[in-house]
Amino acid sequence: MRGQGTRLDTLDKRQIQKLKYATCSLISSATFATMADRLQRILDMLSNSPEDSFLLFALAQEHKNAGRAAEGILVFKKLRKLHPDYVGLYYHYAALLADSQKNSEAEEVYQAGIAVAQKVGDQHALAELKNAFLNWQIELD
Repeated sequence: MRGQGTRLDTLDKRQIQKLKYATCSLISSATFATMADRLQRILDMLSNSPEDSFLLFALAQEHKNAGRAAEGILVFKKLRKLHPDYVGLYYHYAALLADSQKNSEAEEVYQAGIAVAQKVGDQHALAELKNAFLNWQIELD
């Protein structure tokens, strides 16, 4: 029925993912003009859902974008521990580790991400991770 909204418990995984992307767009939009505003909004939402994979990912990205690599790495590490099959984290986590000159950790995360992408059948993420890993290895040489 129109106008009654959507009950979250009736959504399938794809619909939930669309809502999460919409939330990300809202967090990133001009509505939350500064990094501090976005960070605070994410932290507020995390206080209600401290293990939410999408919010933890957003928090890690905010730390990374603010130049706080160490904090971003810690949040990615927590996200990986809580949600090891969250494929999207591996690309960004490994890249942040690589940018922080944590090469052995970056290699392990790239390889783990490739394994997870294969396990869950995410061919797009698999291709991106393999490509990023190969490019990173070439840059190291």
